[in-house]
Amino acid sequence: MFTVEGRIVRAMPARAGFTGRGSETWKVKEYVLRTFGRYPREIFFYFADWTMETYLLEEGDEVFLNFDIESREYHGRWYTRIRGLGAQFISGAPMRVPGESARRALYLDMSDLSPDEIASMP
Repeated sequence: MFTVEGRIVRAMPARAGFTGRGSETWKVKEYVLRTFGRYPREIFFYFADWTMETYLLEEGDEVFLNFDIESREYHGRWYTRIRGLGAQFISGAPMRVPGESARRALYLDMSDLSPDEIASMP
């Protein structure tokens, strides 16, 4: 497992489909992360199946990305992909949970709110 830090510069729409046998489904969400530093690099990676629903990243997010590199041969050619295994915001904020709005959720101290303000929250 490897780790890199950077900013999400592109978040592609999620895709889904069936395996070659047609009996199983797959889901994938792909991203581009730009590393920090004097010579930044762009890294194309993906989260698949349950990880894409666990790690909800958006463009502009600064994260530590845990990933693995996998290669496979197909008809004499080799293909390499970077599979995201996990992510953590550099700021230390908790990851978004499924069902949150597309923008970053606000983390509020509920003790500062009145019962009426809490009841009126969506």
